[in-house]
Amino acid sequence: MLRKNFRCFAVAPLDDTDCQITQQNQYLPCKYLTCGHWLTLKDDPTTHCGRRNQLIKLIVFILIPCIGLFVQSAFTVVGSIQSIDDANNIEKIVNFSVDCSHLVHVLQIERGMSALYVSSNYSDQVFQQLIQIHATTDTNYSSLACFFDNNTEMFDHVVEVRNYLAFNRQKITNRSQSANEVVTFYTDTIAVIIKNIWQKIQQFKHDELWKSLVSFQLLMAAQEETGAERAIGSTYFAQTSLNPQSHARYIQKNTRGQTLLYTCFKYSTIAYNYYIINISQSTFAKTISKQRNQIIDNIPHQPSVVAGTYWFNNMTRYITSLYGINNRITNNIMARLEESKARANGNLTLVILLLGVICFVCPSLLFLLYRLMSNMQNLAKDLSQRTNQLNQERQRADNLLNQMMPPSVADRLKKNLSFPAQSFDDVTIYFSDIVGFTRICHSSTPIQVINMLNTIYSTFDKKIEQFIAYKMETVGDAYMVVSGLPTALVEKRHAAEIANFSLAIQRGFHDIRVPHMQNCFIQFRTGIHSGPCAAGIVGSKAPRYCLFGNTVNTASRLETNGEASKIHISKKTKENLDFIGGYITTSRGLVSMKGLGEMETFWLIGKA
Repeated sequence: MLRKNFRCFAVAPLDDTDCQITQQNQYLPCKYLTCGHWLTLKDDPTTHCGRRNQLIKLIVFILIPCIGLFVQSAFTVVGSIQSIDDANNIEKIVNFSVDCSHLVHVLQIERGMSALYVSSNYSDQVFQQLIQIHATTDTNYSSLACFFDNNTEMFDHVVEVRNYLAFNRQKITNRSQSANEVVTFYTDTIAVIIKNIWQKIQQFKHDELWKSLVSFQLLMAAQEETGAERAIGSTYFAQTSLNPQSHARYIQKNTRGQTLLYTCFKYSTIAYNYYIINISQSTFAKTISKQRNQIIDNIPHQPSVVAGTYWFNNMTRYITSLYGINNRITNNIMARLEESKARANGNLTLVILLLGVICFVCPSLLFLLYRLMSNMQNLAKDLSQRTNQLNQERQRADNLLNQMMPPSVADRLKKNLSFPAQSFDDVTIYFSDIVGFTRICHSSTPIQVINMLNTIYSTFDKKIEQFIAYKMETVGDAYMVVSGLPTALVEKRHAAEIANFSLAIQRGFHDIRVPHMQNCFIQFRTGIHSGPCAAGIVGSKAPRYCLFGNTVNTASRLETNGEASKIHISKKTKENLDFIGGYITTSRGLVSMKGLGEMETFWLIGKA
């Protein structure tokens, strides 16, 4: 495992200069005072001009917070009025939704009875009940003046809805529609109404009521799915069995209805408690459960209009009970809206009283403000200095973190975000060390070695800024660079970046001598390999960005088995460079490498 060394750096402290206001030694007459003179002039209470200047300052300093309080109070008044208006608008929308939900309820009943009528081979007994339901639906239409926006998909207002519905009723009477077509027509019509209701509700946001509004929408959707289930179930009892398409559709409606209902319970304890107490243990609920199992099994039976009517009546009672739950939810919403309006009215009254208190208290602040003014200025100055110091320390910490790991990784750590280990399919890793470094160290003092390494690595660091590569670490005379992570490069670009970097280093250190050993040239062994690897943050108190994988070991072995002033590359890197084009390489042949066996390697000569 290779890890990045911890590098310290020094930042010169900034010179702090205090802004001082030079006061004039002589007071100017008041009529000659400019704005700058007035701000810098010492208030002398022994002079008329000084007293007036002091009084003006105090009045200005009192008016500023007073105006601020008045503005804040005005915003509070506007907010309270807006809250009342929002509550009234939501109340209108809820009332609108209740009326439309009742219309949906009767349309669902008509859908189920129409499906039963068609499935029962147009039974006269069912037809009489259907006529009564038509009358009930028409009555509900008449109670609504207009409840759809002009951009509604299927119709614009009540008259068109009624005409559209009458046209399809006539098709049912003329026996020109199947049961599936009947269910589809009513389902599409109801879907448009429900969509319009949801759009109306979503126009207003209320933090305290969002759960109740969501439960209202979910329960309405559950009623619709259950209503469709009722219609398809009526078809089952009126016929021998359901065809595969209708049977699958029934199971879908049953499942979605139950899911929406139980999801509604998570948002409303009112709905859950009422359902448990009044519905779940009732006789008709148990009967419905048995009938549902019979329909799901889809066992062929003798068609029976009586059984279909019995199923229809039980499901109607069940859906009506769900409708009753929705009424309780809307009643709760209305009650909470009234409470919200009462609170807003109370806040409005309180703000008005607060304005009166402000008008009474503000004059008493004159004396206190005069005494506290100097302390506040000193505190503000001290706070500003401490803030600047904090920003400087934060910048130092950010710079240090960016030195330790890639900027993208450092940014995630600064945001307290986790950085999981990543695997990269193809990167290129560069290793180099100084030829004869041990001999140079034996002939040099530690300070000379450090100065030499600083000079060399400063040149490396400047060169690497010209390429899309990242310096992983320096250990002694070893220098490691990687390209292709943490941001992957397409079309094997990473190999070209490392190749260009190594050629630039080779050119830059040509005929360069050791500063304190003029008879000794600085030469590098270089190894480059491309392949997959893994990278991640290791450690918590002193985190390091580390690389793992055989690619790292292979690149290190290539460097170890290289020659002075030559760039030793693997076959994989050579193939990548050939894919990019423009590079001159020559084969070195098979080289035996410790732990890797024999492998064909190449020398990178330069660019074509």
